[in-house]
Amino acid sequence: MREKAGLALFFWVGSGLLIRLYQALIFEVQPGMPKKKTKKAAAKRFKKSARGKILFAKAGKGHLLSSKGRKRKRNLRRKGVLADAEVKRITNLLAG
Repeated sequence: MREKAGLALFFWVGSGLLIRLYQALIFEVQPGMPKKKTKKAAAKRFKKSARGKILFAKAGKGHLLSSKGRKRKRNLRRKGVLADAEVKRITNLLAG
């Protein structure tokens, strides 16, 4: 009963810091929190290969394909490998 009264008091004060302090005292706070979330937009567009390279689908094969050559369309089907300059940024988005 006392815990509920204390909790109501902290919420009545309305300070986020006091609520967090109360939670830290009552509940076990795990180190490494909060957990890192995967950016879902990046997860839909990029994939990590078995050797650690970042792969993506090439642009330009959605429409107006009649004016593009057979070889060009065939090469657009293959996955592209991300440049080294972008790997760190995209890996950070996919880490989760």
